[in-house]
Parts: sequence; structure tokens; C-alpha cells
Amino acid sequence: MLAAASPPVPEAPRSSGKYRNIGIFLCFGSQISMDGEGIGRFIARLSEGLLALDKGYMLHVATTEANFKETNAVFHALLERFKGRIQIHHSDSMDMINRNVPADVWIVPYIGMALAQYLQKPIIVCLHDLVYLHFPELYAGNQAHYQYVHAIAQKITARAAAVVFDSEFTRRHEGHKFLSLPEHQTTVIRFAAPREEYSAFGVVSEDTIRSKYKLYGPYIVFPSVIRLHKNHERLVDAFHRFRLTEIGAASGLKLIFTDDLVNRPRQQEITAALNAIGDPGIRSSIQFLGRIPSGELPSLYKYASGTIVPTLFEGSCPFPILESLLMDTPVAYGRLEVVEEVIADPSSFATFNPLDQLEMADAIARLWLHGKSVVPEQKAALGGILHRNWIDVARDYSAIVDNIAASTPS
Repeated sequence: MLAAASPPVPEAPRSSGKYRNIGIFLCFGSQISMDGEGIGRFIARLSEGLLALDKGYMLHVATTEANFKETNAVFHALLERFKGRIQIHHSDSMDMINRNVPADVWIVPYIGMALAQYLQKPIIVCLHDLVYLHFPELYAGNQAHYQYVHAIAQKITARAAAVVFDSEFTRRHEGHKFLSLPEHQTTVIRFAAPREEYSAFGVVSEDTIRSKYKLYGPYIVFPSVIRLHKNHERLVDAFHRFRLTEIGAASGLKLIFTDDLVNRPRQQEITAALNAIGDPGIRSSIQFLGRIPSGELPSLYKYASGTIVPTLFEGSCPFPILESLLMDTPVAYGRLEVVEEVIADPSSFATFNPLDQLEMADAIARLWLHGKSVVPEQKAALGGILHRNWIDVARDYSAIVDNIAASTPS
């Protein structure tokens, strides 16, 4: 049931806008892990930005009983920092949420939350991507699930006051092509690099990181959970090809992944790529670290010789590009239309066709040979996006809140 013992919500400073009670809707249909995951990091960063604005916002987070503990973990630091300005409500009853959570407008951060269609106040929907529509052959094995998600996406976006995309690419495809949303209902708000978050984490000593994960010698990293479209198996094959070259053999380079291989999507394909490596020295140079604590990720980037991003699809500029360059580590990436929106001049990057292992192997060689000398040029190529912060993102969301307020009858 809704938390009856919650303390009274203190008055927040009055803002110039009509809406100052923003709801964050986290009522997933099942128990999930958010702490350290993309959705958890996104909503924590956005919430911090909204609270840091001079708007006097109160945040009301609604979650289910099953995810109450996980939601508290995601918001733990913000609850301490912004005392009295975040209220977490937990209930499995939408009637209770609509009657008792004093949100003037809701932010729905994930399109697959079916319960969001029953919210009675205006909603802002964050539609990060519908990747299953871009790669139906990869996602064919669970088609019933994605048909369900798509039906939910259609229902929720149809009644949304605004639908927010992370790129023009996803607005054009997901918004206009797949969901037939009108132009005026859609907007693009780009993510920001996690500058504030990484500053708060600080840097772990190199000896500590290398000793803990047995990272002896140079390494490149692909920091990502394993998903169907993340392309791990082609990267394994390309790295093998690189290590068979004269430059690769002399490099002693390792390839590091930040997930477990067992019980993951594409496990069979990745295992086949690993089993094709006859040289035990090359095989042992590919390591799966498992999920590492978020606070250690900046240090993993910092001590890497490079970061490689082979993904076949992203809804926005891939986060590892921004994160790696924040830590002054160079990047090689697969050429995607969504990246080209942000990086107009890729000449300082080692880029490749993500479907071509030979091109990818050559990019690894260039990443290794160029080293960190290209970092200043790569950072310059990103322009203002690398300096964008989450207060900027929150300010863009706040503008939507103000527009909704202006168009809603008193």
C-alpha cells in the first residue's frame, strides 16, 4: 500500500511556473535492478539536475512495493543531499497513486511501463529507443514480448503531453516513422556527459584497479552490458585478428569487457568467437570482469590505452565515447548515424563499419598506435556536447514542464 507513515512534505520555495511538484514514475511491471543500470543512472542524474535548478521543484517518486528498496538505493544520495525535497511513494494501486501523490506533471523515463497509461496528470515520456524495430532478426526470438512493449509504447505516447528523444535519429525513426507522432508532440533533449558524477566518484589508484582486476599490461575496454545489438562477438573476432598481426603481437594488448559471459544474450556466438582463438595467450588476453561498481568505472577508463565502441545501434551518442574522453582516454567507434549528429568531423577517431571485422581490427591498430596523443583533437571534435551537464538537461526538461503549465487550463 501507499506509505502511510511518510512525514509531511515541507513547503518548497515558490517558483515562477505553475507546476512545482514533478512526479517520477518508476512503476515497472516486475522487480528490476536499477542501481548502476542505465535507467537508474539516467533518472538519478536528471533528478539531481531538476533539484539543482532555481525552480523550487519537489520530486515525488512513485514505485511499486517490489521495487521500493531498489528505488531507495537509486535515490539514496539525493535524499540526503536534498532533504525534504524528494518523496518516495510505493503502491501497487494506480488509484492510490493518482489520489495520493501530489504530482502536477509526471516524467515517465521508460516506455515499457504499462501502468503509466493510467496516470491522470500530464505526462512527459522519455523514449530512448525501440531497438527491436531496427533489428527484427536479432530480436525475433522474443517477438511476443516486443509486440507487447510496442503496444504499450503506442498507448502511452498517444496520451503524452510531450515525448522526448535523445537524438534526431530516434525522433525521426521511433517517433515519426514507427509511432506516427506529430511533430509538435516530440522534442530532442540530448544527454550530458556524467561530469558531476565522475567528479564525485574520484579516481582509484592505478595499482588498486590493476591489482583487483588483474589488469597487468595495456588494455582497451568496451564498458557495456551484453545486449543483442552490442556486437561483442565481432569485437572478439576483430581483436583476435589484430593480435595475429605483427603490431598486435608486439602490443601485448588486452580486451576488457564489463559483464559476465554466462547466461547473457549472444553467449553462444561470443563463445564461438572465443573458441576460434587457437593461441592460448591471445585467448587469455580477453577478460570478462563482470559488473563493476559504478565508482570504479572512471578509473577503468583512465588507465586504459583506449575505449572501443562496436555497438550496432544506440539511441543517442554512445555514453562510452563521452565517458572515456572525460577521463582523457581515446576512442574508436563504429560509424552510426546517431554518432554523426554529435561528431561532425571524425578524422581524429579510429572509426569502422561495425559489421566489418577487418575494419574493426584496423581501427584497434590505429587506436593502439595513436595512443593518447589524439585526445585533444577528439575532445575538440565533440564541441559543446562534452561540456554539457545534467543541469543543462534538466533545464530543457523544465522548459517542457513550463510549456505544459502554460497550455493547461487553471
